[in-house]
Amino acid sequence: MRNVCLLALVSSALASAACDEDAGGDSQPAGFANSATGPCMQNAVATCDCPDGTRSSQGCLPTGSWGACFCDDVAGAGGGGDGGGGSGGAANGQPPPAMNGGDQGTGGGPPPEQTTGGEGRQRVIAPDGTLLYGPHGSAINARDGATGQQELLLAKIAQQPVASWMTGYSGNIESSVRSIVTAAQGAGGVPVLVAYNIPGRDCGNYSAGGAGSADAYRTWIDGFAAGIGALPALVILEPDAITLNDCLDDALKQERYDMLKHAIDAFAAQPATAVYLDGGHSGWLSTGELTARLELAGVASARGFSINTSNFQTTTNSITYGDTVAGNLGGAHYLIDTSRNGLGPYDGGGESWCNPPGRALGEAPTTTTGQPQVDAMVWVKPPGESDGTCQGGPPAGQFWTQYAVGLAERASW
Repeated sequence: MRNVCLLALVSSALASAACDEDAGGDSQPAGFANSATGPCMQNAVATCDCPDGTRSSQGCLPTGSWGACFCDDVAGAGGGGDGGGGSGGAANGQPPPAMNGGDQGTGGGPPPEQTTGGEGRQRVIAPDGTLLYGPHGSAINARDGATGQQELLLAKIAQQPVASWMTGYSGNIESSVRSIVTAAQGAGGVPVLVAYNIPGRDCGNYSAGGAGSADAYRTWIDGFAAGIGALPALVILEPDAITLNDCLDDALKQERYDMLKHAIDAFAAQPATAVYLDGGHSGWLSTGELTARLELAGVASARGFSINTSNFQTTTNSITYGDTVAGNLGGAHYLIDTSRNGLGPYDGGGESWCNPPGRALGEAPTTTTGQPQVDAMVWVKPPGESDGTCQGGPPAGQFWTQYAVGLAERASW
C-alpha cells in the first residue's frame, strides 16, 4: 500500500530532509521545496516519483525539480495511508476522519503556540511557521489513479493542505469537528475549518442549502464550537453570507447578522480558535461597503476576516484590498484563499467565477506571509472541486480531474 510521505504543509523553515529518516539519504525529495513533511510511518520506505520517470529513495535531481514522494509499505507495515478507511493518508497510521463526504488526512510539524491579548482580534493561533492540516482526499485518490505527467501534476495539489468544509451534511457536527481537530493536534498541525450552513445559503444558487432556521443554526454552531474545544483551529465563517445577501429583505438581513454575531462569539470563546468572517473578494464590494457589513456582523470580536474564498483575484490585489479593510477596522487580520488565483480572474465574460477556463494554482498554503495583517495564505477551495454545472463541470463540490490538471499545469511552481 502506498502512504503519503508528506504531512501536507507549509513551513519553509522545516522543508529540509523530508523523509530522510526512512529514505536513508540527505537529499530533499523533489516537490517539497515549499512544504514541510515528516518521516514515513514505521516499516515504510520513502520513494519519490521523479519527472524523468525514475523512482528514487534519495530524492530527484536536479534538487527541487517536481516529483511526488510516497511511503511504500513493506512487510508488516501497519494500516492508514491513502486507502485507509477510504480517506486521505495519515503518516502516523491513524485513519483520518471523514467530513462532508470528503477525505481528511494529516498535517505535521511542531505544536502551535498561542498568545492572547484581550479581545478576540488579538489572539494569535497560527504564528509564522505554524503548519496547516488537511490533505485533499479527492486529489490524493485522483493522483493514485493517474500515471505519468498527470500523476505528477495531481501530486502538486494532493500534497498541499486544504480547508475542511463543514455543512449540514457533516453528520453530528460536534463529533465530526472533534475528530478533525484531534487528528490535527496529533499531527502537530492546525486545521482550517469552514462553517457553511447559514440559512438561505448562496441565495438559492449552485450551493443552496443551510440550516432550516436561525435557532437550528445557533444549535449547530454551538456544537461546532464545542467540537473544537481547547484545541487550535482557524475557522472561516460562512463564505458569501454578508456579500451575497441582496436576496434577503431587511428583517432577514438583520437576522443573518445576528446569527453571525452568535457564531463569532461562540468561536471566540474557545481558547485556541481564531475566527475569520468571510468578506468576498476584491472584485466584489467596495472596501467601504465590506467594512460596514463586517461591522454589522460583529467582526470586532473576531480575529478578522477572509477574502478571495473560491475566487481568482490575484494575491497582490487581495492584499491591497484586504489591508484597506483591515485599516478601516482598526487593525484586523485576514486570510487569503490562493488556491486558484495564480493567473488572476477570467476576463472572457459569462460566469467568470464558475469553473473559468485557463486558471492556475496560486501560492502554496503558508502561515509565513511577509504581510503583517495576513495571518495565512490558505487553500479554502480545494483545487479541482467544481464550482457547479457550468463550463461543462460536474455538480458543485465534485472533483473534476481535467480541471485540476489544468490548474496544476499552469501554476508558476
